[in-house]
Amino acid sequence: MVKQIISELPFTLTEDQKTTVDKIIEKYNINNHESKFNSDMYSGKVGSKKIIIAKPKTFMNNSGIAISKIKNFYKIESDNIFVFHDDMD
Repeated sequence: MVKQIISELPFTLTEDQKTTVDKIIEKYNINNHESKFNSDMYSGKVGSKKIIIAKPKTFMNNSGIAISKIKNFYKIESDNIFVFHDDMD
């Protein structure tokens, strides 16, 4: 499902600096926002699937702590977590 969501987003190198996550939030009108687990959390549906988007407020090298808290609280399987980052692997 994540590949489908991403493939539907228009990308150019000259975008107005919105992140991929912000584009997903905007495109799918995901506006249920709360601050929880050291993150800005957004929840909603894409089709019939419930999704949670987290934007950790921690320093980059500590973002895994926030994600771990979310994963454990909501009992999310690792295979159902997709991480966006700006490092070239």
